[in-house]
Amino acid sequence: MSNKQFPHLFQPGRIGSLELKNRLVMPPMATNYALKDGTVSDRQIDYYEARSKGGIGLVIVEFTCVDYPVGKAAGKQLCIDDERFIPGLRKLAEAIRGHGAKSAIQIHHAGRQTVTQITKNQPVAPSPIPLPGGEQPRELTVSEIAALVTKFAEAAERAKEAGFDGVEIHGAHGYLISQFLSPLSNNRKDAYGGSVENRARFLLEVIEAIREKVGRDYPVWCRLSAREIGVEGGITLEDTQIVSRLAEKAGVDAIHVSAHAVGPARRPPMAEAPGTFVPFAESIKKVVSVPVIAVSRIPPELAESVISDGKADFVSIGRALLADSHLPQKVEMGKMTDIRPCLYCMTCLDSMNWRREGICCAVNPTLGREQEYQVEPTESPKKVVVVGGGPGGMEAAIVAATRGHKVVLFDVGEELGGQLLVAAKPPFKDTAEVFRMYLVGQVTKLG
Repeated sequence: MSNKQFPHLFQPGRIGSLELKNRLVMPPMATNYALKDGTVSDRQIDYYEARSKGGIGLVIVEFTCVDYPVGKAAGKQLCIDDERFIPGLRKLAEAIRGHGAKSAIQIHHAGRQTVTQITKNQPVAPSPIPLPGGEQPRELTVSEIAALVTKFAEAAERAKEAGFDGVEIHGAHGYLISQFLSPLSNNRKDAYGGSVENRARFLLEVIEAIREKVGRDYPVWCRLSAREIGVEGGITLEDTQIVSRLAEKAGVDAIHVSAHAVGPARRPPMAEAPGTFVPFAESIKKVVSVPVIAVSRIPPELAESVISDGKADFVSIGRALLADSHLPQKVEMGKMTDIRPCLYCMTCLDSMNWRREGICCAVNPTLGREQEYQVEPTESPKKVVVVGGGPGGMEAAIVAATRGHKVVLFDVGEELGGQLLVAAKPPFKDTAEVFRMYLVGQVTKLG
């Protein structure tokens, strides 16, 4: 269906041979939902299937390890370094495609950005330079680099065999390929260090090896950090423009443009304005002819202008899709007030701690529990009294009313919201007020 407010967002698009129904992409976001051996879990399938049902054009499955256990970054990370993972991955790809979205998977190696507690091995890196506050890695030999190139290529071949519509190479966020690209983590004196072209050699060899395995028509692209933030001497935007051109020449079908701080936090927080990284995507688009995917807290209204103004060809919506899996569908149908808003509070990132049970969301209790927490109509409607109009009380009232109960909500205040009324007062906490107004709107709508 057409949408007059967002005509460009819901136009079809292409990445190589891949036809997408709209310009909205779910970027890869680690969940820690996999089984301990790296195979796909039912919980993971439910999580991705819910987002496919919600109307997204392309789902890129989270970072998936090409070299177990040395390349792992999380305790329950997906793996793709062996044939035994293909059946589970095939089931996942089928679940995504079953609702009209296209499926891709991101292939990844952590390099130095992991810990011995996860890998049971010393981390590896281009050079023996630790991440600030991290463990001492050992330098990869040239023969080990060649072996890793093969591992990436074989992983892409398995992804194709599993039925994914495309593969994204993770060259961003300080992981292994990004470590090769950065002068801060790569001081090699051989063919893999020094100039931008040399530092890009590992990535280019990975692209070329993947092309040999999967052919020219299979969609392959890479995610790059436009720059390293908050440090001197790291990856610059000019470096990434050069790398993007080299990657295009080597055979990628798109560039997914992100950025990262040297350290654990990568997503723009609530204090940062929406679309902070969009100028990076625009700068990359100026130097390549393949499509560019933009990311960084981009609401639908901004996403529409990003596409219409030609700053990027596709827009990634990440955390907001965790908060509301049906965001694209609601945007297309014009139901903007029904979108459960993301707070950009970092709860999802913090909950990805490898010791925990997986990603969770401050505003969406069904995240990762899509089957368990389905709201079904009740067979025996009751009168329900909810005392307290804070976020918990309003959520309880909304769920009870949605199930068909007759709900009365009592609150002592003049306005609904409880602690949210206070939480929204400080600077940059306006997202708390947006969430409060969403809850008030739903309570009002349900009577």
